[in-house]
Amino acid sequence: MFKNVVSLFNFDKSNNEYHLTILENVELQSNYRTRFTNDSTFDDDVSLLIIKYSIVGSDKKISSGKVFKTPKIWNNLENKSGFFTFQTGSDFFMKERFEKQISDYESLKNSYNDIFFIHSVKDFEDDLKYWEVVGY
Repeated sequence: MFKNVVSLFNFDKSNNEYHLTILENVELQSNYRTRFTNDSTFDDDVSLLIIKYSIVGSDKKISSGKVFKTPKIWNNLENKSGFFTFQTGSDFFMKERFEKQISDYESLKNSYNDIFFIHSVKDFEDDLKYWEVVGY
């Protein structure tokens, strides 16, 4: 458990660009599904991403040392390099280490599998300290 590597892409609306965070030692559980209609077939894949974190002072940090910020705070940061967030509807993750800068989601989605838009996030701040991120 917790042996996967995932690339998280945070969309910065002010600059119209994505910021990349590599998430190591995470658990990714994907459920590949297809939905059929009378006219066509749709991918209906869903994925559960579990990310452990630690509390350092008042910060939530992941193993790479990056610090979590809520979307409103993250969007107002001038320098986002040491930080990441989870924004439903605009951020996404992919199942692998991807270290190239991207300019748009569509070209990446057309070239790679296992890409999921963030749909919901639960923060378990109890003794275990982890996020459950659901992606579609």
